[in-house]
Amino acid sequence: MGRLKNQKHETFAREIAAMTPYERAYQLAGFRGDPRWHRFNASKLKHKPDVSARIEELSKEFDQRAGIHAEYIKRQLLPIVEANIQDLYERDNDGRLKLKAISDMPRNVTAAISKIKYDPETGAITEVALASKTEAGSLLLRSVGGLVDRSELTGAGGAPFSFATVVDESMALVKQRREAREASNAKGAKEAESNASEPSE
Repeated sequence: MGRLKNQKHETFAREIAAMTPYERAYQLAGFRGDPRWHRFNASKLKHKPDVSARIEELSKEFDQRAGIHAEYIKRQLLPIVEANIQDLYERDNDGRLKLKAISDMPRNVTAAISKIKYDPETGAITEVALASKTEAGSLLLRSVGGLVDRSELTGAGGAPFSFATVVDESMALVKQRREAREASNAKGAKEAESNASEPSE
C-alpha cells in the first residue's frame, strides 16, 4: 500500500502503529480543535479504510523490523505494573525508613523507575518516582489485544450517528421548553389579571 497521500493521516497511522494513545497520536499528526473531541475524532480516523489498512501494514512492518512481540512487551512492561514501592525502602539502625541504594534495589523495581532526585552535596538519593502503572497496564493490555479503543455510537433505530442531528434535536428541545415556559408565564399573568379585584367604591 505504501505511504498515505495525506501527511497528517500518515503520521497518525505511524503513531497508532507504534501504540501511541489515540489523543496523543491525533495531536502529533497536527490536528487541532477542541481537545475533548480528539479521542472521538482519532477513533473515527483510525477506522477509515485507507488509514486502518496503513496502520495494519505499519504494525507488521514495525514487528518485523524491531522484532517486537507481545512477549517482549510483556517483559518490558510487567516490572512497571508489578513494582512495589516497599521494595525501594529499608530500615536504618534506628528503625526509620530510608531509600535503598540503587545497587541494593531489585532489578525489576529499578526497571520501573522513571525519575530520581539526589542530594548534590552527599550524592544520596532523596526521591524516586515510578512510571505510571495505569499507562503501562493499558499499553500492556493493548499489546496483547486485551483492550480495544472503540466507541460505537448510533442514532435512533440504529441509524448512523450524526452530531448535526443531535444538535438539531437539542436545539428543538431547548426551543420547545422555552416556548412552554413562556406560555406558562403568560397564562399565569392572565389568571392573575382576571383574579385581581376591582377597587371598591
